[in-house]
Amino acid sequence: MGDAAFDPAAIAAVADLEVSLGLRLSVQQLDRRPAGSIPLTHPLVAAVLRARRSIGLSATTADGSTDANAALAAGIPALALGCCEGEDMHAPTERIRADSIAAGARQLRAVLAEVLELTPGVARD
Repeated sequence: MGDAAFDPAAIAAVADLEVSLGLRLSVQQLDRRPAGSIPLTHPLVAAVLRARRSIGLSATTADGSTDANAALAAGIPALALGCCEGEDMHAPTERIRADSIAAGARQLRAVLAEVLELTPGVARD
């Protein structure tokens, strides 16, 4: 893709970067995620918050770039759940705390139970 697909602020930020002698910097856009949002009052959000509270997790929300954006942009209600706690996400030093995975699994189970309650006619087995 040409530069026209990039945000002008991003182009300016890259133009201001300095590289060491003998190195070259280039930028290539590989993908572009559409922005999306879901109201905090949406039944899906309410179900997730109920599920988190039911297992003793805080009922908090945050925004960010997630795979849910594509569904949201298509008009499909979606959100992303964290499955564990960790540090330095998306960096070479990224790591997760193994002892937090069990809580992530409990959260997923609780959220699925809540979502099934929103879905009439679905078998609960």
